[in-house]
Amino acid sequence: MLLQELLKEIDRNRSLLQARKEMKDIEKRMFDYYYRILNTYSSNSVEGNSLSLIETKLWLEEGLTAAGKTRNELNEADGHSKAFNVMLDIARKNSINVISNDLLDILTTLHRNLYELINPRSPGFTAITT
Repeated sequence: MLLQELLKEIDRNRSLLQARKEMKDIEKRMFDYYYRILNTYSSNSVEGNSLSLIETKLWLEEGLTAAGKTRNELNEADGHSKAFNVMLDIARKNSINVISNDLLDILTTLHRNLYELINPRSPGFTAITT
């Protein structure tokens, strides 16, 4: 999918969401579920992960995987899924107005979730110089 097409789809989806004042709890859960798996698959695929969409879904839901998949690929999926959940928690708390220190904490938490299983020695930012 080309970037322009993706941006148009995002705009269409945003318009649909804005048209609905509030989703029901079941709708939120289904929305979260769908996008957590899809975004995990898409992001990891771009980075060279060989898990298919179905394999990603089965791994995240059931802990099942096909033969020949590396532990690192599975850890990438787990980490991305955790980071996605953190992002949703932040968004649901309406934490849009964050100051720079909060933003750094959020980014560090997301980074740690993405990499803690892949590189346990350095799962977050190790040093920041300003």
